[in-house]
Amino acid sequence: MIWNPIFPVEFSLSATIHGYHRSLCMNSIRGRGSIVNPGAMLGLDPGGSCKGLVMKVGGDVPNELKLLWRREMMSGAYNPKWLDAESGDRSIRALTFVANRASDHHAGRLTDKEVTRRLATASGIGGSNFDYVRRTQESLEAHGIQDAKLWRFLRTQGLSDR
Repeated sequence: MIWNPIFPVEFSLSATIHGYHRSLCMNSIRGRGSIVNPGAMLGLDPGGSCKGLVMKVGGDVPNELKLLWRREMMSGAYNPKWLDAESGDRSIRALTFVANRASDHHAGRLTDKEVTRRLATASGIGGSNFDYVRRTQESLEAHGIQDAKLWRFLRTQGLSDR
């Protein structure tokens, strides 16, 4: 959602959520992979903390939220959850989509080797799995957010020129 929110963004803020971390823990069997070769998608998984973006929906908010809900909730891969996000000295209540561990889409804890394999080989109607992770990392970096684990996956076996 960081680089492709699908709704007009009135503004965004860098923020941290405690109690969840960004994880390549979801199987993509259509958008960035296939049933035979699923991609590894990001989700918020319990434990740790996650620095990301809080975005204020602009435009026709009810209609934009319907589109967002359809995209994120149709497969049952996520559970919607209101969480507190810290941005500087502000606390912001934010709607998040937490990985649904009971869903068939939840991959569990993938090994680094398996994530690297998926990034190198998985592709679906939305493009390559590698491109999804690369675009996410580039958007995070553009907002001053570093995710060392994502960069490590992108650099593994020459998948990134950085």
